[in-house]
Amino acid sequence: MAATHLLTFLFWQTTIPLTPLLEPGAEAICWPFLPACHAWRVLSAGQWEVVLWAYLALGVASVALFARAKLASWAWWVLLALNVVKLLIVLQDFQLRQNQHYMAGLASAVFLFVPGKRLLLRVLVASFYAWAGLLKLNAEWLSGAALPEPVWLFEGRWLAVACSYVVALEVLLIWGMFSRRGWVFWSTALQLAAFHVFSWPIVGFFYPTLMFLLLAIFVLDRRWPATAAPRLGRAGMAVLLLFSAAQVKSHVVPGDSALTGEGRLFAVHMFDALVQCEATALVKTVDGRAKRVNLFRPLPARIRCDPLIYWNRANQLCRQLKASGVGGDLDLTLRSRRSSDPEMTPVLDVRRYCALAPAYSIWFHNPWILSESGRSDFGVPKK
Repeated sequence: MAATHLLTFLFWQTTIPLTPLLEPGAEAICWPFLPACHAWRVLSAGQWEVVLWAYLALGVASVALFARAKLASWAWWVLLALNVVKLLIVLQDFQLRQNQHYMAGLASAVFLFVPGKRLLLRVLVASFYAWAGLLKLNAEWLSGAALPEPVWLFEGRWLAVACSYVVALEVLLIWGMFSRRGWVFWSTALQLAAFHVFSWPIVGFFYPTLMFLLLAIFVLDRRWPATAAPRLGRAGMAVLLLFSAAQVKSHVVPGDSALTGEGRLFAVHMFDALVQCEATALVKTVDGRAKRVNLFRPLPARIRCDPLIYWNRANQLCRQLKASGVGGDLDLTLRSRRSSDPEMTPVLDVRRYCALAPAYSIWFHNPWILSESGRSDFGVPKK
């Protein structure tokens, strides 16, 4: 658990640098439950560097303290502080959303607060794989079309075979990690290791390395087994029930959640479809001028076509129009498609966006996001 923070620091230093993302003046893409995050940009690039190196120091201290059994209580508090600092950083901007943070954070919360963690952590990690595999039960993944990069050694129909094997591994074979038979356990572990090695060129180092750390829980438990049979208990069952409910939510909102993003905010965020999109705003000033603005940004593949991104960017344009004193409004459009779809599908088509000022609901369907019918049931502009 402590080592995941050292890995996070390395990721933020090399892959998604925080300082240009969070310094004053940088465009803010806010989480929907914190829509005013643009007002938080008060730390300079140098101050963010200090925060990051302090975060690393806490991570190193946590690892060192856990290495000494007599200092375990201190290690608990340092790990708690690490997770609070990391959460506060991630909440600064939706662009920091990573499936890795979600899984590491949930596993850390279980480790810190939930009784019966020895068994619960293993079931939770296995559930990460199982729900990710169920998410991949679609034509895009099973054909290999969902992958943004080629896979070593696999192409054509063999790529489809490999992708189908991944689903079987994550949904079914993962439970072999609980087997008492050595050959079942170790053969499953080797298959998972091979899967993550092959995924490295596609998703980068962060996800495979994090999963190696989480899978180490199984190895450590096998090396030093519990003296008594572990049980989940009521708290553990409640955690698994809530986690599973979060994964199901995307199936009870209208529309294709791969395109709309709805219902996925608190769920695992794996590759299941490669989505392409085009987003524009037609900005109209009160003096009759009109300008079309390309809103698309080459963000990470999992979020670049999420309507939440363009909700944020449109909100910023509205603030700029208001601050300029010129006045005006804009029409927001987003068209998206899965890689296997022949043409783009309208996802957003909001006229007079600034006047309507749509809010983003994290619990229910947003009426300004188009449903299966291709029509919005969004209401009348605010006066």
